[in-house]
Amino acid sequence: MLRKPRILLQSSNNIEKVVAESGESMPSHAKKHTWHKLLLRLTACCALTFPITQAMAAEVKSVPEYALETIYVMGTKTAEDLETIQKTTVEVKKKIDAGQINNVTDLLRDLAGFTVLFNPNSGTQVTLRGVGGERFLVSVNGNVLQNQGGLMLGRGFSWDSIPVATIQKIEIIRGASSAVYAGTWGGVINLVTIQTPGETRTESKVSYGSFNTRKMTLTHQGTTPDGKVSWVIGSSKNTSDGFYRNNWSDDKNANLDLNYKINTQDTLSFTLTHDIRKEGIITGNNAKSPNGYNPAYPVVNDPPKLFETTGLAWIDGSYRFWRTNNYALNYKTAASKINLYENTQFRTEWVRTAADPALKLNWKSDLSNRGFDWQQSVTTGNHHLAYGLQYQTMKYDLTSSQSVLDHKFSGLFVQDNWNIMPDWTIGLGARYDFYKFTMDVFDTTAAAKPYSNTANYFSPKFSITHALSSRDTVYASASAVFRPPTPADYFRWSYNYSNWSTGSSPILLSKSLGFTSQSEWQQAFGYLGPEQGKSFELGWRKQANDRFSWRFTSFYNDIDNYINILISRYTTKGYYPTYNIDNAKIKGLEFSADYIFDPNFSIAATFSRQKGTKSGDRLDASPKLKNLPENTITCGLHYQKDGFFVALDTRYTGQQYAGPLRLAGYSTTDLSFRVERGQSAISLALCNLFDKEYQEAGYTMPGRTYTVSWQQKF
Repeated sequence: MLRKPRILLQSSNNIEKVVAESGESMPSHAKKHTWHKLLLRLTACCALTFPITQAMAAEVKSVPEYALETIYVMGTKTAEDLETIQKTTVEVKKKIDAGQINNVTDLLRDLAGFTVLFNPNSGTQVTLRGVGGERFLVSVNGNVLQNQGGLMLGRGFSWDSIPVATIQKIEIIRGASSAVYAGTWGGVINLVTIQTPGETRTESKVSYGSFNTRKMTLTHQGTTPDGKVSWVIGSSKNTSDGFYRNNWSDDKNANLDLNYKINTQDTLSFTLTHDIRKEGIITGNNAKSPNGYNPAYPVVNDPPKLFETTGLAWIDGSYRFWRTNNYALNYKTAASKINLYENTQFRTEWVRTAADPALKLNWKSDLSNRGFDWQQSVTTGNHHLAYGLQYQTMKYDLTSSQSVLDHKFSGLFVQDNWNIMPDWTIGLGARYDFYKFTMDVFDTTAAAKPYSNTANYFSPKFSITHALSSRDTVYASASAVFRPPTPADYFRWSYNYSNWSTGSSPILLSKSLGFTSQSEWQQAFGYLGPEQGKSFELGWRKQANDRFSWRFTSFYNDIDNYINILISRYTTKGYYPTYNIDNAKIKGLEFSADYIFDPNFSIAATFSRQKGTKSGDRLDASPKLKNLPENTITCGLHYQKDGFFVALDTRYTGQQYAGPLRLAGYSTTDLSFRVERGQSAISLALCNLFDKEYQEAGYTMPGRTYTVSWQQKF
């Protein structure tokens, strides 16, 4: 497929369980969020999708179930959980099979509070309630993957390393009100891969799409005759030439899920995911580039020389390599949970230049993250108690920088959900966290220097829920939050605190700010410490009738000692300065609504608004927190009947900043079809249906793309 040449301006505790059911056919609808003047834009998005609104007669069965802070997406009634606020159903399996879902993050794009953006050099970036990956938690089957942060344009968390075909559901806990989790302003994203299949079968899928993208997946699942042992085994291979020059990718992954039912209540499970990924580093594509110009690709300026140790632009053939493994052993009873897990990631970067075309190793790192998690629950009278302890250790070996970063984090927690009256629930929680960080630097001439830090914090939590009626609930929460810096935060800070070499960012920034010496710079730059502060939430959930429901939530985070990353035109060599500022405030609104026309046809919409301000920043006087869109809107129509499925989804992302660049807002629309006949299915997905031109992170994004898939069950 020939790409259109385009100009690129390069710049340096609500749980939502999104279930990918593999068996039953059920109405596909999603709970989402909308508000204020941008309803006009949303109305326009929905209007173009409305040619199907004839059938509104059939009666729809709905199960409006309420408690505090959990949205279940199973179609059946479950026991009330006092940390839930709503239970509903969201079908994503059909969208995965239709080809719209290429990455785990695609499952988050239509949920209120989320922004999913793509940076071709540093991968998919996810924000939740206005904060990036360092400020919310990601876990696999309840086992938190400690975020090491991003270095050398790498991923802080590699979403690409999680095979999307293995995802059974996604659990999302918004906000900081749960005492079970630490270090989160945005919430928790739990990727659930463990499945308990009810039948033995094998399934294959082959896809082909734009930019010569090819994907093959093979999955086998089964259960022993006595039902005690079940398994899921899968593997896939995904290759693509890429939209940009030298933007090819080659990804191979495999997964294994084993479950053993010891008895009716006790289960032992083991999970393994393995991923090997290579991807080309985007290189310059213009008349003045040492790489030359190829008109089949968009025009791209040579990337900035932030991390190029040779000072020469990289050319075609430069690439990155990841090898990722996640292991977990989980034991569950009716009242207990014990998890042991290990996550490893090995990464290298190989580069070529016009002056030295031979591939040379530019970066090498090795990450090992291990953890233990024990939780216990008990019900006594009107009290529902949960308590436990967690321990994590991460060793981040930056071989290329002759540095080893060692991070240990442990916590104790207790949570009591107390039914003081039939329609009132109070949540009382507390955490005690302790962390220790050590950075050893073995090269005494290196800019980064050894550093160590320890801290502890007590975090009380409070929430209250009132059921106005069986279909109407209001809730509020207030929480204290403690978040230590990531290892990458510490490394970037140490590099810029100690570096005073010619042309370095500290020297250039100091001069621009009027500092005359390194001591003045260091006094303003300061030592790096943990964030702490308060988080508040207020919400209302309404089930108007069996067809129509909505939810409104507002939140406010008041963050002291906020860890800021400064991206400016003065950062020309080394790492972006990372430092504490006095305070940051992030506030937002989330509104969602959905309507079921009949058992086959539904519409869902979301609106999110978020805004961030800062104060006490000694390096940047601007009061605005950048790099997050203020407004996002989604609107989706889903129709399903007799083996036919169609989804039309429109998304609006508001204006945002990518470093010093201000990017305009944009809307895109995706359309997908799926036809099932017996054990076979054919799918077609068209993304960016109207070929909208827009930018993310300063890069022009692809126009209209397609994917066609064939799926077969045996």
